[in-house]
Amino acid sequence: MSASHADPQRRTARSLLVSLLALGVTFLLLQGVAIFQAGGWVALAQAPTPSPATANIEFVNPSPGQAGTLYVSDKADQDSNYHLNSWVQNVPANPTVIYKLMNAAGTTEVQNIGTATQLASAPDTFEKFWDIPANPPSPAPAVVADGTYTLLVQLFSGATEVDRDTVPVTVNNEGADDDIPPHAPQQSQANTVEILYPVNGGPLGIYTSLAGAKNFVMDIKTSNSTDGDNWVKPQYTTSPVGTEPEWKDCNADGFVPADADQTTSTRCTVAATDDVTKVTGVSALANDTPFPLSAPSGPVTQFDESADAHRVLSYPAIPSDITFVLGATQSSPTSKCSAFDAKVVDQLNHTVADVNVDVHGRGPNDQLKFGVEGDYQDASKAPDKGHSGIETGEDCNDGTAAPAASANTQGEHDQIDTDIKHIESTDGTKDNGLYRFSFYSEAAGVTNFTAWVDKDDDDLRCGAEVFEHGSLGWSPTGPTNPPTGVPADLATCPSPSPSGSASPSVSPKPSPSASSPRPSASASTTPAQQGRTVTLVTDKAKVTSGKTVRLSGQVLSSAASCTDSEFIQLKRRIHGETTFVDLASTNTDTQGAYHFDLIVQKNADYTATAPAHDNCATSTSDPVTVLAKVKVFVAVEKKKVDKGDTVRIKAAVRPQHDGSKVILEYKKGRKWVKVKTAKLNSKSIGKFKFAANWKGKRVFRVRWPAQDDDHEAGKSKTVAVTSKA
Repeated sequence: MSASHADPQRRTARSLLVSLLALGVTFLLLQGVAIFQAGGWVALAQAPTPSPATANIEFVNPSPGQAGTLYVSDKADQDSNYHLNSWVQNVPANPTVIYKLMNAAGTTEVQNIGTATQLASAPDTFEKFWDIPANPPSPAPAVVADGTYTLLVQLFSGATEVDRDTVPVTVNNEGADDDIPPHAPQQSQANTVEILYPVNGGPLGIYTSLAGAKNFVMDIKTSNSTDGDNWVKPQYTTSPVGTEPEWKDCNADGFVPADADQTTSTRCTVAATDDVTKVTGVSALANDTPFPLSAPSGPVTQFDESADAHRVLSYPAIPSDITFVLGATQSSPTSKCSAFDAKVVDQLNHTVADVNVDVHGRGPNDQLKFGVEGDYQDASKAPDKGHSGIETGEDCNDGTAAPAASANTQGEHDQIDTDIKHIESTDGTKDNGLYRFSFYSEAAGVTNFTAWVDKDDDDLRCGAEVFEHGSLGWSPTGPTNPPTGVPADLATCPSPSPSGSASPSVSPKPSPSASSPRPSASASTTPAQQGRTVTLVTDKAKVTSGKTVRLSGQVLSSAASCTDSEFIQLKRRIHGETTFVDLASTNTDTQGAYHFDLIVQKNADYTATAPAHDNCATSTSDPVTVLAKVKVFVAVEKKKVDKGDTVRIKAAVRPQHDGSKVILEYKKGRKWVKVKTAKLNSKSIGKFKFAANWKGKRVFRVRWPAQDDDHEAGKSKTVAVTSKA
């Protein structure tokens, strides 16, 4: 090849090579890669800054997976609103969430429901309580007629919409005859359910039993079904926050029976493959399948109704306290069974189901027996480890002696003086956290006993297992007070068995004396301070005035120094007043847990504060409300009268509400009908006088309707008056 022809080709090749090298360098620059030059490798460019994570909002309630058709209703359960709930993945700056009701196609707005509230305890969650405009009658805005719609939730960052979610719903909320299949004509307004525990955005304790079962207890309240039985389907999810929840049934049957207009505690079993700390939400679906349709195989999905769902912060529950519901000391006639209910709660004072409970009893002699059978005793057996003496218990069905064949067994510890009798639970605590046991004695004297959580199932009580002492006085001898119980078998607990519970032991019944709060370097949170969350829950949202409630909570932080032995200040705001005032104080235990036992006199709100100190920030819980009901007493002058005679009934209200009104009612079928109204005198006593104009037995009660901010309504027990012809 001649030189004249070679030069143009070389020039073309060099040009192509330079272009390829330039493209390669450009690619390396874009990728942030280092290249070699004289003296070594050097960085040509930094990797590009990643864009902010995309925000995503999803419905939690209502949401697909709860039921085939998502019914919406605000029929009264715990309240009279429908609970809208959503969660967000990657919450944007300055978030705002708005709910809207759209037509079925999702193209036209029917109602702007309003702006949601961001939860302080779970800032990724937003909720709105919807008072659905019903027809008839309804104030403005325009009524929402029954039918199919689309629910829309919009997520804004400032004024910019960043995401939205929709879900199809069927509103079944009118008080007139319902024309929505398949419920017509059974249900004119869809039944509802309210989750009372866990609260939305609050803690959820999940207990792993000795057998390895993982479960938690939900407290729910359903509306009253007038045309079917009340059922509820509990569910849970482990779906990541901000994604569409995948709901899982809590039990094989799906539905469980519920008590209408009352709080129902129902157990939820978590799948063995699910991590208890990864449960992110719980759901409950109402169902009112009429009887006898439910008799052959349970509820029918055709009668699924409205649902509720909550975001939760799950934690491993540790049985941390055991108490006797009706007190630790009682008296009883001899030759009768006397029962005790032992309640087990976790470190946040919520009930724990499926906990193994053992009981030791001693005295008044070696013939002491545990009751078995009937309403006096939950399932029990003689301890199956380290005990050789086995006896039969006492059948308590009628309180008299029964053949040994009908009684279960109990263990016996031979002692030089009085023997110790021993049982252990077979099925553990029930869904309400209670385990019932009873004693039977033909001899007078005192039975001292101890119930404890046998966390390692070795049938021996060791020093670190939580326990409670009690005593029972058989007439004519009264109980010992305080009770001495039965001594522990072991001073210290053995190392956990590989097959035993993984839950760490806790000190029994911590009752720290409150110390002064640690000095705070700054009243406000600084970058060096550790963020904290203070939770506060109540074991009863409504009690009779003068009764005790337990307020409990936990201080949560990534720094153990900000949770252990922390000063907690409890404040109270009585309803009708504007400010919170200091009420009590205590210190947290090693787990960050604390509690207060309070006698409730009036309706009030409570908060708990952990003041700032050193590197720990101030944190205050969300307010918790406890309502106080009045106690209404009733007495009838004569329980049997002739027809036409005068009937006299007195009622008293405590605390006193002089000048307020009480209402006398009688029961007619399933309803209560007003008889008369009376005004309470200066001793808060009301008197009723009327003629017996009926034949047979009539049942009465007295009701005090709420008439101030201090107290909730109350009603008396029933009394019966029989009128003879």
